Amino acid sequence: MMRITDIELTRYRSFLAHMLSADKREDECWREFREILKTSAGYLRTDEDPQSEKASEIPGLENTVERELKRKDSQKRKINRILKSGTETSSYIGIGDIERRLYAASYLDVYLLNESVYKNCGQSLAKVAEELKDELPQYSKCGTCLPVDSFSFFVETRAVETNKSKIFEELLDRQYVELDLEFAYLAVRLDHHEVSTVIVPKGNKKSKNHALASYLFNELMQEYFLSVAKIANERNLIKEIDPEVSRDDLLQLIAWLNERPLQTIAQIEYANRTLSTYRAVLGENITEIKRHEHTIDLNIGNAAGLTDYAIWSNHKEELTEKLIAPLRHESDQIKANLRYLELFAKLAEIKLAEIGNLSNLQAGIYGRKLAMYFGFLALIGVFQLFKQFMDWDDTGGKILILGAVIVLPFWALFARDIKDYFFGIEKFNPPSQTGG
Repeated sequence: MMRITDIELTRYRSFLAHMLSADKREDECWREFREILKTSAGYLRTDEDPQSEKASEIPGLENTVERELKRKDSQKRKINRILKSGTETSSYIGIGDIERRLYAASYLDVYLLNESVYKNCGQSLAKVAEELKDELPQYSKCGTCLPVDSFSFFVETRAVETNKSKIFEELLDRQYVELDLEFAYLAVRLDHHEVSTVIVPKGNKKSKNHALASYLFNELMQEYFLSVAKIANERNLIKEIDPEVSRDDLLQLIAWLNERPLQTIAQIEYANRTLSTYRAVLGENITEIKRHEHTIDLNIGNAAGLTDYAIWSNHKEELTEKLIAPLRHESDQIKANLRYLELFAKLAEIKLAEIGNLSNLQAGIYGRKLAMYFGFLALIGVFQLFKQFMDWDDTGGKILILGAVIVLPFWALFARDIKDYFFGIEKFNPPSQTGG
């Protein structure tokens, strides 16, 4: 049986501020996050059953201390909280044979909750890993508040070379990529935008290798997770846009117009107005996706920048291939989908130009028809075909002549337009509204 000496499990959970409704201000986002943090702080500070009545009375944020977090890339004030023991702050607080750690911070558009549990033991890996997972806080409401999380293990064993593969397989289910660093073995699994990592240091607790492995576990992997969490959030926001709906409606409208030649001004105006509306909706979707895609690229750049850190810069190419390339692949897919949508937007622009040309042509036709009509009336006047018309006693004859001379020519020239005015025109029903 494989035995380990120490194991620490860290769960990173992200609370992304702009996942909330647009009308919520930043202070409201922070208030909601504090409620989540209160649950976590109370849970990690007690060895009582977290579902018990006594545990629910244990204060949450009173078990933490607040400090200002200074970051070089931002002038805004950032806040973090860590657990405290009595009046003293401590990285870890022991309760029973489990040591707990909590770290929470705000980073621009994301709040991070870092919850860790640690145990010094000689038990089998599978048993203690499940035990530690059970020690992590449970939330009754996670929904959009905590859309992304990650598990990261730091496992110490005396027989590193012998046990590392078994450790990786048990914790990551054989679905991982492995990196052999100078100071540790690192295994990573990217699964649906969630990151799972296992770090096995190559030295004892007092060695430089162990210190470097701890830095990787506590600092670099946290930064990597933050980038992945933001990327996942942007992808979720893109999915909410659902551009396929506006694209399909636009294509159906173009097909509908192609099957119905535009013959009147009313039909042309309706086609132009409706097509412009659907083209604008797709254009807005494309613009929104581009904005999110730009944010994704920025965070991929942030993740890629981590490979320049000295502790593993010798493995930059391998790190890029295994940690950064999957993120870039997702970004490339978004860019490909954008180009695909832009083709349909361009198709709509071509159709709008065609309708515009048809409108100009139809205006010329109407001008000629009106010229013919008034020319016909002028000829009647010139040749005085109906002298003393108003003195006629035959009312029926007057009506017949008026109909023959004025109404019938006008009807012959503008029959389709008259029908559109009195009976309306056929209108487009989009598939998104008809279920088609």
